Amino acid sequence: MVKQYKVIILEIKGLRVKGDDHSSYLADLLSQNLNSYSQDGWQLEFITPSMMSDGNLVKMMVTLSRDSKNNS
Repeated sequence: MVKQYKVIILEIKGLRVKGDDHSSYLADLLSQNLNSYSQDGWQLEFITPSMMSDGNLVKMMVTLSRDSKNNS
C-alpha cells in the first residue's frame, strides 16, 4: 500500500509576550487541525518542534499520512 504524506505548519499568530504559556492555544489549534484533516482520512505521524521563543514552542511541523488513492 502506497502512503501519501502532508506536512502542515502550526504557529502562534500575533503578539507574543515573554513568559506567556501558549500550551492551551497550541493544543486547541492542533486538535482543530487534526480533527479537520482526519475527516479526509489523514492520520498523525509526527510532530516536530520548529521554533522556540523565550523557552516556549511557537511553531511546529505536523506530518500527516493516509493511504494513497492511487495504488499503482
